[in-house]
Amino acid sequence: MKRLITLLPLTLFFAACSSVGANAPAPEPVPPPFDPSGVYDCAISVEGQQMPLTMTISQTSGAYAVMVDSQQGTGAMEDVTLDGNQMTFWASPTPEMSIYFALNFEGDSFTGTMDGGQFAADVSGKKR
Repeated sequence: MKRLITLLPLTLFFAACSSVGANAPAPEPVPPPFDPSGVYDCAISVEGQQMPLTMTISQTSGAYAVMVDSQQGTGAMEDVTLDGNQMTFWASPTPEMSIYFALNFEGDSFTGTMDGGQFAADVSGKKR
């Protein structure tokens, strides 16, 4: 009988401890990582002029590719990196010129800059 009296409080203690976690809310699900893939209608503001272009961002096995189509032609961007919701890449339209892009995505649109060394411009885009 003494043994039963000793085990009863321990059993109640363990039962109480195990039920404490049962009432705790489930943890929030982790949101998926940001994926900017898609087609964007874009504009580059150069000296007050708006130059329209289309930017296509695609992803294959975690690596991103960017293609830009403008009045000057179509080209693939190089060294595309995504860190959170910030994307950077560059292009070399001629052997003497490199243009660096830095974009900051918010929802289905982005703003950013392009820097060609001797010139800079604002860039914006919205996903179709």
